Amino acid sequence: MYEDTIDFLRPLYLENHDFKFGVGEIIEALYALGKTEDDFDWIEKPKLLKLGQDTLDFCRDYLKNKRKPVGIPDMHTDMLMNFDYVVFEVSDLEEFLSEHNDTFETSVNSKYSYDKVVKLKRLKKTVTNER
Repeated sequence: MYEDTIDFLRPLYLENHDFKFGVGEIIEALYALGKTEDDFDWIEKPKLLKLGQDTLDFCRDYLKNKRKPVGIPDMHTDMLMNFDYVVFEVSDLEEFLSEHNDTFETSVNSKYSYDKVVKLKRLKKTVTNER
């Protein structure tokens, strides 16, 4: 079934690769077959975002000039707009950021309790008494 999906999408992708047509579906079919994105002959390799250092860097850059907490679903949506394919869901991102509590502070959104918000932890300045 997944091979059929790839076979069906391949010519459509080749005709419409400028629009990244079918990229997500092809990647999901590859993953379902136990393969990776490297197992497809891309015209231009898609820009993927997986949980890891690239995600931490994206989140840090996204939040660095924000004073108020940002909804994690909103940040995930921005990731979808900046990458050809995001390998994880909002709930995975919430858990990932919670695990990196040295950098990020997550909490439940006071307005909508079903989603979390995140902000960068500020470094506390230490005052030294030098005379």
